[in-house]
Amino acid sequence: MHKRKYHRLFLTMSPILFCSSLSILAMEQAQAAGKDPIQTRIETADKYLREDHAEKAKDILIEVVKARPKNAIAWVLLGQAFQDLGVLDRTYGSAKQCYLKALEIQPNMSRAYTKMGELSAIDGDYITELGYLEKALKCPNPDKFALKAQAVAYSNLKRDKMALESYMKFMAHPTTNKDNPIVLKSLANLQENAGKYDDCLLTLDKLEKPGKKAEYEHQRARCYEKSGKADQAIAIYSAMLSVKGNEGDELALSKRAELYERLGRYKEAMKDLDTLVSGEPSASAYKKRAALWQKMGNPARARQDLEKSNSI
Repeated sequence: MHKRKYHRLFLTMSPILFCSSLSILAMEQAQAAGKDPIQTRIETADKYLREDHAEKAKDILIEVVKARPKNAIAWVLLGQAFQDLGVLDRTYGSAKQCYLKALEIQPNMSRAYTKMGELSAIDGDYITELGYLEKALKCPNPDKFALKAQAVAYSNLKRDKMALESYMKFMAHPTTNKDNPIVLKSLANLQENAGKYDDCLLTLDKLEKPGKKAEYEHQRARCYEKSGKADQAIAIYSAMLSVKGNEGDELALSKRAELYERLGRYKEAMKDLDTLVSGEPSASAYKKRAALWQKMGNPARARQDLEKSNSI
């Protein structure tokens, strides 16, 4: 993997970044309302970041850190703006520089360590990411998102049980919305990866009632298959394929054929493979059918399908 060369970090931002000053009108309005105008600008920038307006947030935060160079939160938010804009690592004006500046000001700032970990994850360096996340979690006020990032890092390293443990700690945090669909979807994926198939099925039921969303139905079927309940997996695929307009669902047909074949139900498997190749056949569909013909003692038909797969 190509490693980036990190230049020595300067303690001040480039003068080019400070070509504008804080909005006089915004400051006057904040002062009239009895608020800290700088804090008001930070809150506005944070709102812009949450709304995916990184460029607007960046412009405000550059002004803020000029006015309050010791505000660690502003530096982290500015780093987030640069990160969202894809400016990750430069001598001046980059996400990495901003996060390091925040840590220089506030060495126990958990969020800054979490964000440094994110930069390592972008480079695919999950071991270094975990090191930053450990530091984040040892800070006096640990960032809960360090637990979530830790779960993802462990998952990327195929340490599935550790990934699930970290994610459960994230979910146990009092401010985590445990019913949020995104949170539940991630939990289901981690449970499946860790071999907790019954738990995964329960989580999927919380997400949506069975039979509605194809993505979750496929995951339910996988869980049944992995837990040795092939008939229940087949039942799910059959229900999906019985829906009008979905009779040709390639993934459902292919998976059901595999299960039929595994159970020795070759005729039923062949029927699904015939359906697959009757539409817009793929090379893999022909190869699967060729393998099944071979099992059924028909090498001539197997050769025909292999020839067809090679012509695609």
